[in-house]
Amino acid sequence: MKLLQYIIVFIITSLNGSLVAASVGSPFTLYKGSKPFYSCNNQISDTVSFCIEATDYQCLCTNKNYLATVAGCLKLYNWFNDSLQLYLQQAKSKNQIQNFNKSSPLETPFILNQTALMLYQQTYNMYYANLDNSLYYGAACLGYWLLMLLVIGLVNWTKVLFPNFVKKLTSPIVNKWRKYISAPATFKRKKAEEQRLFKIVSHLILSRFDSMIVFGFYILTSCKNYVSLFVIHAAAFSYLFGDNYNLVMSETNFIWAVVAIVCGGIIMFQALLYFRRKWYEVFLVAHIVLAIFWTVGLWYHVQYRGLARLFAFGFPQADITLIADETLKVQVQKPKYWKSVPGGHAFIHFLDTKYFWQSHPFTFIEEESGSIIFFCKVKDGITRSLYNRLLSSPGKSTKVRVTVEGPYGEPTPARYADSAVFLAGGNGIPGIYSEVVDAAQGSSTGEKKNKFKLVWVVREWKSLFWFYQELVNLKDLDIDTTIYVTRPESQAILSGDIHEKPKKDGVKVSVNKVDGEEEEEDSESDGMIDNIKSELDHIQFHEGRPNIEFLVDRFVEQSNGSIAFVACAHHSMVDEIRYYCAHKIDNPEKKRVDFYEQVQVWA
Repeated sequence: MKLLQYIIVFIITSLNGSLVAASVGSPFTLYKGSKPFYSCNNQISDTVSFCIEATDYQCLCTNKNYLATVAGCLKLYNWFNDSLQLYLQQAKSKNQIQNFNKSSPLETPFILNQTALMLYQQTYNMYYANLDNSLYYGAACLGYWLLMLLVIGLVNWTKVLFPNFVKKLTSPIVNKWRKYISAPATFKRKKAEEQRLFKIVSHLILSRFDSMIVFGFYILTSCKNYVSLFVIHAAAFSYLFGDNYNLVMSETNFIWAVVAIVCGGIIMFQALLYFRRKWYEVFLVAHIVLAIFWTVGLWYHVQYRGLARLFAFGFPQADITLIADETLKVQVQKPKYWKSVPGGHAFIHFLDTKYFWQSHPFTFIEEESGSIIFFCKVKDGITRSLYNRLLSSPGKSTKVRVTVEGPYGEPTPARYADSAVFLAGGNGIPGIYSEVVDAAQGSSTGEKKNKFKLVWVVREWKSLFWFYQELVNLKDLDIDTTIYVTRPESQAILSGDIHEKPKKDGVKVSVNKVDGEEEEEDSESDGMIDNIKSELDHIQFHEGRPNIEFLVDRFVEQSNGSIAFVACAHHSMVDEIRYYCAHKIDNPEKKRVDFYEQVQVWA
């Protein structure tokens, strides 16, 4: 995902660069050697005439007096010796020519005003140097991100193509780099977890290595950061052009420049995390509209690809069921060409609702029947709207026409480690589950068997029911699974309409269907929990919160070699896992320790 982020930045920068290049021709034009001529040519045309038409270059280039005048202007550079000789012998100034008229063609070389000569040289040197430097600066910016793409791509592909080599990279230098630079958050623990400044400005922090990359780019561009000068430039420009301001502002390029700057300024303020969280729908509509005006070409490019994916998937009807009064199970039949990505995610549009224009990313699992299943936690917005609709539907189930864009993402290289630990919290389990199952199935067919562990942290016992069949399926796989129930005393398991049909493998979830009644006897609750533990006897259950530091230490100690941790949970939990994994990188046994996050931070 990080590599994808860098690729997006690279594409946007490339697009901007291509637009600049297109304005002066393809592929680009350098003015380094032409600047003296441009300055001389403009000064001469402003001062004197040698031909009837100032742009009649056939006349100018055969007019010895014009060439001599140009040579005189360019004598600073010792060009054109013959013309320069003529200039030195016959050139006359404005005061030496009787009845001088700028519009009348001249028949002698002309001596330009020396004071004006230097001003013209400085002006056009600066003007064309800006055009040349924009190419140099653009090349440097693109080169920087290209270098980052190459380096990060090399590192990521090495983990996939040469996993055994990566396992041996546990030298003190490598461990120090990973422990203090590449693995931890920029400051202390928090990365995925939202932070606040002055209780209003919400923000997210990058990893330490990501921060170094961004900081390096700021260093590269620090001397040419003109954004802060836009207002000053606009005010000075308006004053300088004076009476011609209205005429200039009627030009299309200036109008759209103002539109782009205004929209960009609004986007910078309106895109603050605080506004996105408080008024998401308003932010979304405004952001899209502003982004269209900011860069129409790029927006159409991205949307075209997204629309192509949507139409290719089709518009099937999805079966949506409310389970455990907290999760929407969305089952969609996918096209045959659509290949699932273990640990990936997809954007789903619910077309039969007022939120049809929104898309929301969810992880998913794939069934043997060819359908994919999304497990959506009930929050606000579209999920709350569907929740209210399902409450009044028979069996708390309905059909909604949907379309899906994706899949996106990729499995982590954790499967190549000697041991891999997959940790999920709450509704983060689908993506983690699909990846660990795929890894375990692939490992079982190979010569060397890797060890896989799955840890799932849920609040209440009822949270197991919307993922119950998948937990049952783990019985046939060599995955050491542990579930932590942080609120075991909660009686929510007895409320609502919590029920499942008998499964295809003959296993039936022993949960009584309760129609709006609340069971209060602890004995019945204990009996239900005992049934769960009996049917899921291949899973270890613990009540209470897990000690992340203890788990990481124990898993590293138990590993016979390299070990990788993959996390998709609440942001604070992910940050905590990363923190302790980074501390175990430089372990006495020289075991390779990696950490990968699959969490989707809603921003």
